[in-house]
Amino acid sequence: MDSLSTNGPNAERTFAHRLCLGGLILAVALLLGGLIWGRVAANSPHLLWSAEQAVEYEAANNAVQAAHSHHGQPTEDDHAGEDSPDLAAAEQKLDALKAQLERAQYAQNGLGPLLTRIGLAGAIAFGIGYLVSRS
Repeated sequence: MDSLSTNGPNAERTFAHRLCLGGLILAVALLLGGLIWGRVAANSPHLLWSAEQAVEYEAANNAVQAAHSHHGQPTEDDHAGEDSPDLAAAEQKLDALKAQLERAQYAQNGLGPLLTRIGLAGAIAFGIGYLVSRS
């Protein structure tokens, strides 16, 4: 006899049963994590974007505005690609801070619902798989 006939479908069913149970536990953990993250992020925005970062962002934004007002807006006669080094550096710093702010906003507003949706979909899929593997 070969090993499949001795273990048979019961061994495969047990493996599927355990796999689905493990997936179901992980999915429920993601679901709960997403729900908890939504509350934590909403009640503690300082965890994602500090007051120092806000001050730095405001200073960088002011520096860009000041550099634009000092140099004026380029006209058609000016060489559009020739910004001053201080303006380019200020814009680069502001762009980096904008990217950090966008990541913080996504972490606050988007991550919790994403984890919740993934957890819910996984719980449904693995739950159905678990029920099917039992029968």
